[in-house]
Amino acid sequence: GIRFSFDLGTNSIGWAVWRFGPGVYGKNTPLELLGAGVRIFGDGRNPKDGQSLAVMRRTPRSQRRRRDRFLLRRDNLIDALNETGLWPPDNAAARSLALLNPYQLRAEGLDRALTPHEFGRALFHLNQRRGFKSNRKTDRKNSKDDGKIAAATARLRERLAIENARTFGEFLWRRQANDDPAQRAPARIRLQGEGAKALYEFYPTREMVEDEFAQLWQAQRKFKPTVFTESARDVVHKVLFRQRPLKKPKVGKCTFVPTEERLPKA
Repeated sequence: GIRFSFDLGTNSIGWAVWRFGPGVYGKNTPLELLGAGVRIFGDGRNPKDGQSLAVMRRTPRSQRRRRDRFLLRRDNLIDALNETGLWPPDNAAARSLALLNPYQLRAEGLDRALTPHEFGRALFHLNQRRGFKSNRKTDRKNSKDDGKIAAATARLRERLAIENARTFGEFLWRRQANDDPAQRAPARIRLQGEGAKALYEFYPTREMVEDEFAQLWQAQRKFKPTVFTESARDVVHKVLFRQRPLKKPKVGKCTFVPTEERLPKA
């Protein structure tokens, strides 16, 4: 008989062909090596750092998808604001809203009546940076496993409590409310430091932004209940906090009981 043997490696395949039959080791004794060799191919990795080429493709692709979804959500939000009367239908009037300070509107909207278009400008700004939302099923309990975002979020919660800021927007406006631009603290989220010691000063979560949306809507509803209705709130909220659900992975069959799927813990 003939037997084929293969050695499968990450960037090579070794092969050998044997003739076997009855002999000193029994009926499957190797009798003759008919051929052998190896085929070498690229391992699909960057030769500089050994990183998979798939990562170099996947990262730009995910950035394109994220950008496309953001632009689609922004257009849908403008449509929703138009539908609820919170956005001017005229393009020139809509562009003029860019002159308004969104941080000021987000803070003052908690206490004074905003015009519908001013409120729309505040919601548009919420959509621009709506905070981080973890996809983990359960939060990690071990503080040693907390990453830069989790640690920065904990610092932000402490500062909100210490400064008695009702919302994240009010916290940002206090950092910006200074006549001298040089004295204003930055509102953008940026990594500070280099390497492993780099950290965020603060980092908002999606829950913080959603809570601010609820407080702003409730405050404005007291002034204009006919404009800020529950139905209008649902229309805007659905678009503003829309996020695609994670694709459920295939679990696969159990190693020990092939007829059943693996347990989730596996």
